[in-house]
Formats: sequence, structure tokens, C-alpha cells
Amino acid sequence: MKRLFYLALTFTIALQSCSEDDTSNPSDTNPTSGFTWKENGGVEIKADSAYYVTQFKTIKAFKNYSDPVNSKFIEINLTAGTPATYDVANGNDISFLYSGNLYVASTGSITISENSSNKMTGTFTSNSTNGTITSLEGNFKSIEIR
Repeated sequence: MKRLFYLALTFTIALQSCSEDDTSNPSDTNPTSGFTWKENGGVEIKADSAYYVTQFKTIKAFKNYSDPVNSKFIEINLTAGTPATYDVANGNDISFLYSGNLYVASTGSITISENSSNKMTGTFTSNSTNGTITSLEGNFKSIEIR
């Protein structure tokens, strides 16, 4: 009977040591991962989803994807996906679709600082002379490579 009591006590203590925090979202464990940007130097916006598509050498980031009025989409096209700095020109491009408007960078750069373990990290900055948004800057850390 003592043995059963100790077994039940051990089981109860083990259950109490578990908490709901143990089932956190993997993105919560590294709050600096993901894709963020600023429009015209304003507040930082965090994408709901971001990834790099190897086949097209393209980074895609989405915010409010299912809300057509407030959705935002950034696409960064590159000539390669290896760590380096890429100038906006010569096949590299930054485009931003927002509220039915299109931003296309005329100058800027994209820096990939890491591409390993199926993750990509880097930064970008750009300017445009058309539209209400004239600059974009941001970073991406440990975004998935597909």
C-alpha cells in the first residue's frame, strides 16, 4: 500500500511541475526571429509569415493576408541566396504591395548575413520616389527556406 501511495504522490508532483507555458509556440522562444520592417522610418511592423523560396531566389513576407483592405506583402527578388550584399538593380528588387498601392524600390540593398540550417537571416533598406511610402527598411532572422 505504501508503494502505491508513493507512486501516486510522485505522479501528482510530476503533473504539477508541468505548466501550460511548456507548450509555447516555437516562434515565442525566439522573439527576435521573423521578418520586420518600417515604412518611412515609422513603427516596426512584424510579418505574420515570411520565408525564402529557393527556386525563385525570393523572400516573401505577409501581414494580414486574409484581410484585403489591410493586407501587406513584401517581395524581395535576388540574383542569389548566398550571404552577400545585393544592390537594388542588376536583377535584385524590393516590392511592397499595400492597400492597393505598389512600392517598387529604386535604390537600396539587401544583405544576407546567414543562410544555413534551412534558415536565412539578413537586412534590407530601400528608397523610392513614387507613392506615399518612399522608404522601407527591415530585417529577417531565421526565416524558413523552402
